[in-house]
Amino acid sequence: MKVLYAAGMMRWIGAGFLLFAVGCTTLEATVVSPATQAPTTTVSTTTSIPTTTTTTVLPEGPPTTSTVPTTTSEQTERTGRPKPTGFGAPDPEMVMKEDQAFLYATNVLMNNGFFNVPVWSSSDLTQWEFVGDALPTLGVWAEIGYTWAPGVLETDTGWVLYYTARVAGTTEKSALPAGEQCIGVAVADDPWGPFVDERDKPLVCQHELGGSIDPSPFVDAGGTSWLVWKSDGNAPHASTGVQLFVQELSLDGTALVGASVVVLDAVTVGEEIIENPEIVRAANGSLWLVFSAGWWADDTYRVGLARCESPVGPCELSDRQVGTVGPLVGPGGVSVVDTGEESLVVFHTWVGGTAETGGTRQTVVTTLDEVWAYTQPN
Repeated sequence: MKVLYAAGMMRWIGAGFLLFAVGCTTLEATVVSPATQAPTTTVSTTTSIPTTTTTTVLPEGPPTTSTVPTTTSEQTERTGRPKPTGFGAPDPEMVMKEDQAFLYATNVLMNNGFFNVPVWSSSDLTQWEFVGDALPTLGVWAEIGYTWAPGVLETDTGWVLYYTARVAGTTEKSALPAGEQCIGVAVADDPWGPFVDERDKPLVCQHELGGSIDPSPFVDAGGTSWLVWKSDGNAPHASTGVQLFVQELSLDGTALVGASVVVLDAVTVGEEIIENPEIVRAANGSLWLVFSAGWWADDTYRVGLARCESPVGPCELSDRQVGTVGPLVGPGGVSVVDTGEESLVVFHTWVGGTAETGGTRQTVVTTLDEVWAYTQPN
């Protein structure tokens, strides 16, 4: 989940169906050792390509005037977009603080350095700077090397980071051949960190359901914060099936309130795995649950969505999705944010093959209004 209060206001998206497609920003990072506030300037390039200006009505959203392709094939031939950035940031999360964007990702090894939650920043979404590790030290309950899919929330008391990590010692148990993954919470004064997790146990850990991963925060129209996540029912030791849960958060975002509610399950989607959930509110007030489906390591991975009556559902599955099409290969890990001028979508896609064939997951930053050409029927 990636739509939240930033700079004192809710980030709205301009239309209800939000996945991704073209007009992306190219990012190339020069990596340095971790630092709290010492980013290194990187070089990036963008290409100005003529497109057709039209007024488009996206589902459940108001008309927006933007540059969009008339057809997928025409757009791809004319622009070659969406282009991968060269920026290795799988499961990306992007938030805004005033005019500065911050991009977080799953843990990564680069330039002989290991970063639990790498973070980059940009003031123009074209030139990016690597800041360092937003979470240089994991909570004592967590094992280093398995920190995934972060989510970030700004509250009245500071910034909150939700992260997935393997519970320390669980791989030593024969009943847990791949260990157990759960969700931690850490706080910081600034979006770049350093975030600190002072707890001795995870925030969310559904042992009976295989564990809990992929946390995303959301703030509703009334100002209430929520956390959405996946139960790890497809873990090797689990046989419960995958479900997506939502639960209310405390005012400071560091504790859960009330009971969790299932808003979608993998059986309904027709997949063994659904994950990376995010709740987004359209400009007309409608709520959408966005998620990845399929196996992350190959080209079956895709993004689907469901329309929800409230943050706790019920949610009705949409008949549209974005999967492997044109230059997109196994897209997933969507993050949506409004800069105040436009709605942006951040996601990863495979480049140079998939996991089985030596490819890498690279990040794309594009505009919401340029998404529609890549949606397909389920």
